[in-house]
Amino acid sequence: MRSLWYHWSPARFPKSGSPVCGPERAVPGSKGRHDVQLTASWPILGIAAVSVGVMLACVARTTNERQAMRTAVLCSILIITGCRIDATFYGVDGMGGSDGFVVTPLKTAVLEHEAFTLNVTAKDPSGNTVTSYNGTPVLTITSDWGDIAVTGTPTFTNGVAEFGVSLNRETNANNLAHIRVVEGVMTGQSSGVTVTPPAWVQDETTPYIAGSSIAANWDYKLTNDSPGLVLNASGFHLGYSGRNSSNVNSIGRMSSPDWNSASFLGQTLAPTGSGWEATGVGGPALGYDGTQYVMLYWGYGTTTGGIGLATSTDFNTWTRYAGNPVLVNTDPVCTGIGIHAIVTEGPNTYRIFGRTQPTSGNPWVCTALSTDGGKTWTNKMKLTSLDPLVVNGPLVVVKEGSVYRMWFRTLSPSTAYYATSSDGVMWVVSSTTPNFVPEIAVWDAVGNRYRALSDCGATTTAYCRGHRP
Repeated sequence: MRSLWYHWSPARFPKSGSPVCGPERAVPGSKGRHDVQLTASWPILGIAAVSVGVMLACVARTTNERQAMRTAVLCSILIITGCRIDATFYGVDGMGGSDGFVVTPLKTAVLEHEAFTLNVTAKDPSGNTVTSYNGTPVLTITSDWGDIAVTGTPTFTNGVAEFGVSLNRETNANNLAHIRVVEGVMTGQSSGVTVTPPAWVQDETTPYIAGSSIAANWDYKLTNDSPGLVLNASGFHLGYSGRNSSNVNSIGRMSSPDWNSASFLGQTLAPTGSGWEATGVGGPALGYDGTQYVMLYWGYGTTTGGIGLATSTDFNTWTRYAGNPVLVNTDPVCTGIGIHAIVTEGPNTYRIFGRTQPTSGNPWVCTALSTDGGKTWTNKMKLTSLDPLVVNGPLVVVKEGSVYRMWFRTLSPSTAYYATSSDGVMWVVSSTTPNFVPEIAVWDAVGNRYRALSDCGATTTAYCRGHRP
């Protein structure tokens, strides 16, 4: 009896593609290719060898066309000599008895974004650790519920690698997070991991942003309308509402490079004209697509109010859209909507979330999509997945990776809620009650946390900073 190991590895032999034959066992999945064991004995009827050789080639073709051709060639050589051929495939799903990796999270219950250790062990079809599987293969690591972040480069020593990971979406009884690891034909999936949301932390009690207390100023006092916040390479940029001593509402802005120092940039938009925004403007929601800032704000005046659009390339000079308002209060789906959040989906593409104000009945959360920079809005719909909850303000929506998050309070009784979604339309409401709901939040990928502002004013509106991992 003689054993030949046919190991095809383009990574190892990129030009010649020369097979490796010899008595030594090839490493299953070495650089992710197919390993085939061919065992020949003498003499066996040629017709039996032909049958097994054809079967081997057919099976191999379904896995890799080129591999099949090379396997068939080697089989043919043995067939000519009248050999018997036995074949074992390693590292192919459904063959050889193993997926290739055993994936084990060292913690099975974690918080969103909490780092924990993942153990990945390379196994052969008999369940033995492949101690010759070493180095830093290019692994594809995914989660079937939310996103996964990997810390460092997974490095195998004697077939075992341990490295840090974190998950970013809360699970529930019907959906746990499973981690899948793939390298070529080597695969493995973990058991379920339970993920829960962490609590918010208020960082201060002294207001970060407050009214000027100067009667003649546009920001004599801040209003309780939701502010808008974006974060990009130049820092944090905030739009917020204020009023003067005559109760005329306007919009101002602030920028900070580091969430510590703050530059108050003055009034941005004031009431104008004699129509829909002649009396007051406020409630700015902000978006940024990499080249342009957009602001959606409410206006009211002598005609039916609505939502207006303003744009800027530098956050300093703003231009109202000539076709304002882009949404009117009488819209049948987004009736009387106040925009609480803008999610940037791509260049000139935004999704909005806001609470409606119908003339009768309970309010609801409306969402809509724009692909022209906020000028026109389609795909308007009520978020029925939040029913039967009646959503009140604040209402905060942030998209991080593929996960949408929402924090809100209900109308009566006033209860805080947290929900997540993979598409912004179908939401899963958490069974965990958040400790509070901020006024606005943004994901800080560099700081690996959410930055938020909440109302910390005792008698008048003022904003304090907070965070959540």
